[in-house]
Amino acid sequence: MSAAYKFFEEDAVYRKKRKGGFEYGIVLENSEYLSSDEEEDSAVGGFSFENVMKRGHIRVAWYPIGNEEVLPESKVKLADRSLMPGDVVKKISGKETQLGYCRNVNVTADVQIIGTNKIVKNVTSQDLVPLLVLAPETVVVFGPWIGIIKHTHVDLILRCRDGSRCRLSGEAAFDLEEVDDKREDDGEFSFTEFYVGQQLWGRMRSFQNAEWLFTTTEMAAAKSFENIRLHVTCEEVNTLGLSVHWQCRSFSNDERELKDITPPSDVVKGEDLDSLKILDNFEASRLQIGDRNYYVIKDTDVIEQQSKPRKVAKKQNKEPSDCARNGIESADKDTSSDADCKEVNCGKNTESRSANLHVSSRPSNKQKFQRQSKFRHSKAPKQENVKVKAGDKVCVEALITYSSTQLKWQNNTIEDGVSSASLYPILHLDDHEYFPGDFVTNAKESGNVYGVVRSVDHHGRTAIVQWFKTYDPSIPLSSGASHEPERLQEEVVSAYDLRDHPDFRFRPGSFVIRISNIPDGSVCNAGQVLDCQQSSQVLIRWADNHISTCWPQDIYKFGSDDVSKNVFAPLGGSCYAFNFFLNTS
Repeated sequence: MSAAYKFFEEDAVYRKKRKGGFEYGIVLENSEYLSSDEEEDSAVGGFSFENVMKRGHIRVAWYPIGNEEVLPESKVKLADRSLMPGDVVKKISGKETQLGYCRNVNVTADVQIIGTNKIVKNVTSQDLVPLLVLAPETVVVFGPWIGIIKHTHVDLILRCRDGSRCRLSGEAAFDLEEVDDKREDDGEFSFTEFYVGQQLWGRMRSFQNAEWLFTTTEMAAAKSFENIRLHVTCEEVNTLGLSVHWQCRSFSNDERELKDITPPSDVVKGEDLDSLKILDNFEASRLQIGDRNYYVIKDTDVIEQQSKPRKVAKKQNKEPSDCARNGIESADKDTSSDADCKEVNCGKNTESRSANLHVSSRPSNKQKFQRQSKFRHSKAPKQENVKVKAGDKVCVEALITYSSTQLKWQNNTIEDGVSSASLYPILHLDDHEYFPGDFVTNAKESGNVYGVVRSVDHHGRTAIVQWFKTYDPSIPLSSGASHEPERLQEEVVSAYDLRDHPDFRFRPGSFVIRISNIPDGSVCNAGQVLDCQQSSQVLIRWADNHISTCWPQDIYKFGSDDVSKNVFAPLGGSCYAFNFFLNTS
């Protein structure tokens, strides 16, 4: 039973550090799925492996490095709990209480401006913009077709410190490393997205396929040496195209479109990128420690300065040479003085027309450059000297999050502003737990009658249900028929006499397409469920961002409520849906 566990995957936890302050981390797993055989195997030769999961323990990735540690649950405390709309929860009270589900989740965070020691307090996640809007695993709509992005093709415009500029593909840029970044590769907090203003470095061999837009004389000579270390700043991140796996298509009033079941090209690029619409209403609810986003500074923001910068450049015995300041460094680890660069003009020569680096034109230029240019690692910019003002667009990283939710309880009461840290997630429900807005049928009967749960008595195991009869979609509106379900009686029913409707299984976050009652002129018939209402209607935000309600038989659910599972097989088998639903997978 999940009640035996204090922490769950994606919980933010903290502990006090020996030298003062607190250390935060993300829970990667608990011991819920640890079998007795695995527990016995964790002890070998009379001792236990340090990072092997044990009963009553959790695995935590500590921010910002990402080092993982298995430790007892009692060693940490809960800082924040990651919840999503639709999640079922109960209060942490130790008593058997009614359940509820999250209608909305609001997240605020203290964020650090990357490259500085400045912290912006209490930033709402709604104001954060993803570094890459069209990111992999995002559900997109293109005309009547719905698919999921499998890969995003980007390129970067990079500027070197000497003024040289180049264009580098995103794939090649993955060989670069962020300046002063100490995170573990492939760790929980490692990053795979680039942003404007990012400081990167890499060996010259990583730039062998770069398209050079402007090259100084020095850079032209440096290209011959694969191990030269190059420091660059990202000026632009451009999306060139997407690889999309098209899953299904929505209904269309255009008969010609309805007959065309050929999906679009798997590669979307050019002007077609502007035609894509995103289905992700709850992106802001996913914010966690370590996530990076763009943020526009407001004049009302509270900005504090960290007393101890998180990233400190290593001390050096001597000041870096002018050559090193221009971002071109030798692979040689030996230190040297400015005299080591005597054959490399760093812009001090009055005969030079610019301060850009260039190599002397003496015959032994190549040999001398390779032997004598022993440039050192340049210092990171001083964080306290960076100034920001209202209107500046900066890249920020979440240091700690604070989540609250609006709950709808089984007795149909609504509670706002409940801290997620005071809630306990219910991961395993029995077949007789229902919530207001659930669509049900009588367990002993079948047909075109369905019910909508209005409220539930958790302890008495009864529910108040409003019954409806579906309308016949084959009868045209011109005949005077109503395309609305017929309202029947309301009654108290035992939870054991109910079962979930086989087709109307909608939750906040469910992906749906409209299959009937299509409004005239409607061009966007794919959307995401916001909530299920007791009126028997489903509240939906469509891909074109407008919100409306639909009767449950007018829409069809496709895919999984959990986008991360990457499951888009059609769910259920509605007799109404199969007349229009086209699945290409």
